Amino acid sequence: MRNLEMCSNHINEIIKTASFAYDLDVLKNIYTLKALISIFFDNYEQAVADFKIVRCIADEDENLETKMDAYECIGKCYQQLKNNENALKCFKK
Repeated sequence: MRNLEMCSNHINEIIKTASFAYDLDVLKNIYTLKALISIFFDNYEQAVADFKIVRCIADEDENLETKMDAYECIGKCYQQLKNNENALKCFKK
């Protein structure tokens, strides 16, 4: 059964716990998972917000590959939202 609220609550608890360890790789993976769950539930606005967090984590970690992947995912979410102007900006990064 698909239940966005239950999934979100569980992921948010994991994020809270992981934040104490301040392991950037773990945080990046959890926020990526959260974004993918949001996409599964067609909640592209939340997915954009979560992928932006992934982008910031990658920037802090100086991980260019992950940062570019996040921009691509943000762009795809903007396409689903029919926000082609922002999608194009992400794809140009």
